[in-house]
Amino acid sequence: MFDQDNASSATITVTVVEVPELTPEEQSDRLHLERKVYSDFLFVAVTK
Repeated sequence: MFDQDNASSATITVTVVEVPELTPEEQSDRLHLERKVYSDFLFVAVTK
């Protein structure tokens, strides 16, 4: 519930989920994708 006149009255519900560690293969995939996204981002920034 949120009272617009009193923002400090807001109630926030947070659900915590435990995520297992990535396997070495998943870590490698993630790093590859992060580098690809970064590279593509730089390419778009330079070509504008």
